[in-house]
Amino acid sequence: MAITTRQRPTHDEDLAAWALDQARRLRELARMRPNEPLDWELLADEIEDMGKGEQRAAEAFVKLILAHLLKLEFARDATAVHHWRKELQAFRSNYRRRATPSIHARLQAELPAIYEVARAETIAALWQDADLEDRVPRACPYRWEQVTGDWLPERLTG
Repeated sequence: MAITTRQRPTHDEDLAAWALDQARRLRELARMRPNEPLDWELLADEIEDMGKGEQRAAEAFVKLILAHLLKLEFARDATAVHHWRKELQAFRSNYRRRATPSIHARLQAELPAIYEVARAETIAALWQDADLEDRVPRACPYRWEQVTGDWLPERLTG
């Protein structure tokens, strides 16, 4: 009979998954060794927060990427296009530095919800752009690969 072991995430490969795994293991250890003079729960919370912080940072970059794609594609202000394009490039670079495999998978699954927030914030920020709300799609018009890759709206490439 073969025994299979679950692959543990490593710190270097996926900080977010590693932190969540370590927090879970600390909590399990705390139940087995309650007399150890460590603040097990606080240690687990701090490590867990570290992983969640990485995810929140990556999610913020995805939201900014989406907002800038919307601005580039639907806003009428042509004077800001160069600025938005430059920021888009920086946000994508920052996302790639933050995204671990587990964060990437989770955010890809959450893209529709992140888009809703990005859409609302973009419309609010560009309130002076008449009928922008009518022009911007309610559902995310971008595939994950377009968001995280180097894709640009046709308006800029055509």
